Amino acid sequence: MSEFDKLEESLGHLIQCAKDADSVAYDEEFSSTDPANEPAKSTRMVVLTQATEKLTESLGILQEFEMLMHDKISSLHVISNEMVLNSLLLQEQKGELMELRKKLKDIAGKWYLPAEPIANTMETL
Repeated sequence: MSEFDKLEESLGHLIQCAKDADSVAYDEEFSSTDPANEPAKSTRMVVLTQATEKLTESLGILQEFEMLMHDKISSLHVISNEMVLNSLLLQEQKGELMELRKKLKDIAGKWYLPAEPIANTMETL
């Protein structure tokens, strides 16, 4: 389970707890007339509300981070694909250079053969 899923599940649990607390507070409001319990109920609701807001904010931040990571991963895939294409291009150019080298050797060899007797004659002089 990813961190995002865990945080989302936690938010769901907290929201459910807040709803349960609301219903309990509502039931207690009508079943209890003791004014001493009111501050505790009010404080509990404030704490739950603040916790829910913080968790919602954290979930939003985590979602933004997850989207940013997806963007970065996509960028890395693009860069990787470009590198593979460049590698293939370089291999193709290497093959072409090898062919040109062979052709150059053939041409140089053909030029040297007719000039060899002249070169030998000049060496002997």
